[in-house]
Amino acid sequence: QAALGEAFVVGSFSHGGRTAADGPAALRRTAEWRSVSCFRPDVVVLMVGSNDAKPETWGPAMAFPRDGYVEALLSLARELLSLPSRPRLLLLVPPPAHAVDAAEAALLGVGYPRGSVGGANLDKGVIST
Repeated sequence: QAALGEAFVVGSFSHGGRTAADGPAALRRTAEWRSVSCFRPDVVVLMVGSNDAKPETWGPAMAFPRDGYVEALLSLARELLSLPSRPRLLLLVPPPAHAVDAAEAALLGVGYPRGSVGGANLDKGVIST
């Protein structure tokens, strides 16, 4: 807010630990998500995906469910773009999630994919088209 000045009103509708994917931790299940339309935004900045990249979100499979994530992300984007205020949408790419050391992986009890979940398994071109 301070960087933009008084001519702009900034609202924060974030909720830590939420995912784009449907499920118990889905962003769209939060009061914050439901409140966005009441705010009537002109511009929306959306950054989701860090929690989607965590293996506990998608289970013990060794492959990130790229198609499911992309569809969930597009669904959120479409919902925002169809708000009555017809906002512009700035979609941010989350930072890559890297595999952790063996001790942390053992605590979680799931296998991690090799390398970067975001970089190696998510085709960024799909999202930008």
